Amino acid sequence: MYIWSWTKLLSTSGHEVLNKRVFAHLRRYIAIVRRIGLDSLRVMGIDILPGESPASTSQPHYAVVVLDKGKVKLKEDYVSKTRLLRLIYELKPDLIAIDNLYELAESKSSLINFVRRLPPGIRLVQVTRLHDGRELPLEVLSSMYRLSSQSKLSPLEAAEVAAKLASMGVGSVVKIHQGITRITIARTRTLKAGGMSRDRYLRSTRMEILRLTKRVKEALDRHGFDYDHYYRRTTHGLESSIFIVYAPRDSLRGVVKPIRGVDVKVRISPIEVHKVEFEPLVAKSKSPRGISGRYLIVGIDPGIVTGVAMIDIDGNPIMVFSRRYLPRNEILDMVYEYGIPVLIATDANPPSAMVKKLASTLGVPLFTPPRTLGVAEKEKLVQDYLEKHNYQLRVDDSHQRDALAAALKAYFNFKPKLDQVESKIRDLDLNISIREVKALILQGKSMTEAIREVVRRMKPKEEKQVVEVVDEKIVESLKTKIERQQIYINKLREERDLLLEEVKKLKEKLRQVEQEMERLLSEEGRKLRESRMMATLSARI
Repeated sequence: MYIWSWTKLLSTSGHEVLNKRVFAHLRRYIAIVRRIGLDSLRVMGIDILPGESPASTSQPHYAVVVLDKGKVKLKEDYVSKTRLLRLIYELKPDLIAIDNLYELAESKSSLINFVRRLPPGIRLVQVTRLHDGRELPLEVLSSMYRLSSQSKLSPLEAAEVAAKLASMGVGSVVKIHQGITRITIARTRTLKAGGMSRDRYLRSTRMEILRLTKRVKEALDRHGFDYDHYYRRTTHGLESSIFIVYAPRDSLRGVVKPIRGVDVKVRISPIEVHKVEFEPLVAKSKSPRGISGRYLIVGIDPGIVTGVAMIDIDGNPIMVFSRRYLPRNEILDMVYEYGIPVLIATDANPPSAMVKKLASTLGVPLFTPPRTLGVAEKEKLVQDYLEKHNYQLRVDDSHQRDALAAALKAYFNFKPKLDQVESKIRDLDLNISIREVKALILQGKSMTEAIREVVRRMKPKEEKQVVEVVDEKIVESLKTKIERQQIYINKLREERDLLLEEVKKLKEKLRQVEQEMERLLSEEGRKLRESRMMATLSARI
């Protein structure tokens, strides 16, 4: 039913008050919404009542409107938060639409907890946040999409407008999961000091963890899932085992099952983001990410706690970082925030599968030392480097140290060649980017190939001669269209001027009414004071 109103809007409206970007995308949204069937979903619109707050000690109350395939299924104007959750579980809407997320929760953590409590498959949508990240007031969106012309909406009206906007594909979905799942295999119980029975128990549980790990690995491989695997090995098996699977939790149903035995458990949980993120309700094509143009050598120390270190191709420190259960996609995002990776480095030989996958994903070479670096060698590499750079980096743990040592080992391995090419470019007096040449050398090019490649890039492209063929009929047709459009634009401008004049008159009328109200209130106040004074005097007499 909303598709028709959109089509009418596109064919009849041209008012300049419409946001031009939104208006330009309406036709595309119509096609997308028709294709994915948003207008056939069940949508719950919510708006908090005036004077209510999720931060207050008492429960906040909401207006709730539920649309089912575009038709109003339920309308309630005084719903407590407890009843709201009950309604969500009973009606199971596909989308929950609201204009301000913090009407549901007073903080980021409580918002994440609220979203976590929702039944699987339900998406929370902030309709006032557009696909490009801009935010517009609900009343503006309501007017733009011809849902209501009122400048102030009641809570029930706001809830209904929010539901209709979400049905039309307007807004952004709150994202607290990354589409990545963690599978943890570990002991169920924590042990205390004991004798021989304790040792037997440890052997038994470690062997069971190893057995379950093999079973999970086989299942993931059989179904073609991409994952990283971290574990703590012991003499008799595994102390613990963790899989980071690059797939949503729902896609693992029937592949790996959660288990809670007497001794060992298998826990499956989605990995949550560390901040509230959004993705467009209607998917849009991704634009290329902006990067700083700085070329990086990235050292990785994979494990349950993963260390990441970055230095530039001149050996300058950029950053070090470590965190538990760090997925590859977060490493990629972090790297691209600081620059362009040209080399991945590890301190271990052979390198782990995770590091190989990361280098493959980035499309850059992987540096592996001839042998695994020893602790003493890594400590000396890092300590000498930090002293030379006046401790610009703070290395907090062994994972950060190992990652930085890997990056430094790679840098010092290539440094003689990088110094040589820098000297050669200066001797030849070539006006080219030395850093680009260095980046190509780190990516496996020879010195000559790298210089030629950069010189070729800097050559101006030959301008192609374009012969214009002008069709007079097309020109005349375009001129006629332009004239018609100009007439139409002039007409719209006249309408706009009339409306602006009307607004001016209404504002003046409103001002006069307000002045009259103030006068009357002042008169009433004066009379009230006089009557009180008379009453006081009468009482004294």
